[in-house]
Amino acid sequence: MGAFVNLNGSLCPADMPVITLDNRAFHYGDGVFETMRVVRGRTCFLDAHWIRLNEGLKVLRIDMPTGLGRERL
Repeated sequence: MGAFVNLNGSLCPADMPVITLDNRAFHYGDGVFETMRVVRGRTCFLDAHWIRLNEGLKVLRIDMPTGLGRERL
């Protein structure tokens, strides 16, 4: 099985380009990255991750993607 990249909820082959020319990070060189450990289907320290994610978005003045809430995360 080949490697995949999760791009906004879609699995893409890791050896294929996934960033388009209208990508914000491509234009501005910014973005928010959060790594979360999942054990037995549950994210560890989800509240802390959610707070950090929201603070990072606020600092960079990036809107939360439509439909992405704490429960969906």
